Amino acid sequence: HPEGGIRNLLNYTEQFDNWSISSATLTPNQIAAPDGTLTADKLTPLTTTLYRYTSQAVTLTQGNTYSVSCYVKNHSSANSWLRVRGSISSGSVVINWSGASITSLTTNEPLVSSSFESVGNDWYRVTLTVNAAEVNNIIRIYPSDAGDSPSTGSIYIWGAQLEEATEASNYQKRVT
Repeated sequence: HPEGGIRNLLNYTEQFDNWSISSATLTPNQIAAPDGTLTADKLTPLTTTLYRYTSQAVTLTQGNTYSVSCYVKNHSSANSWLRVRGSISSGSVVINWSGASITSLTTNEPLVSSSFESVGNDWYRVTLTVNAAEVNNIIRIYPSDAGDSPSTGSIYIWGAQLEEATEASNYQKRVT
């Protein structure tokens, strides 16, 4: 990797149909991703259920700092979530949408930082940086409100990345 050996710790970073899916539908290869390829997936919640997301389990070093990022594009959501979830602690950011634009990020738990960057064609790279409080964690992406009531609203996702770093580096694709 060109940035001093930092590497993406996630698998299937553009193939979310290989991630776990909870109370949502994942439709692969729906629109052009930020790199121009037809590889962005659509994530839609099942409206009659709670806590709808796609996720991947990861092992982190307790006490170290990690940055998780994902490219997102709104389809019909009012707010989406990106979360690092352990069994007793988590760090998350709510992505507040107004149509195709991110208006702000709202953090729900203590974390180091969060940010978003427009990368063109209504795509954004959202980054969440946390200090790992636990070893076993789950990276989750929620298409719409992750709260206690069913909600609707889909997003497109592509290019997830997790790295031991204080900020996101250039995206690195991983297939396995």
